[in-house]
Amino acid sequence: MARNHREDSSAPFSVGAMDRDEVDRNGKNEGLRDEVILQYVGTAYVGIVEGWITNGMPYPPEVMARQVGTLLERSL
Repeated sequence: MARNHREDSSAPFSVGAMDRDEVDRNGKNEGLRDEVILQYVGTAYVGIVEGWITNGMPYPPEVMARQVGTLLERSL
């Protein structure tokens, strides 16, 4: 079940559809605020896409999507 967990209702960001149990797998992200996790994920996506485009899109979009998804799963 997807839940929106926010420690502070005044915080401008939320992880949204991400399930806290999924993000906190093995307690890796215990103690991190939702907005920090969201900023990390957003920055990672933007950086990877920017590098992919800058380098002439050497891989098909489907390959990039799978690889970025795998990297983010490993880190979250």
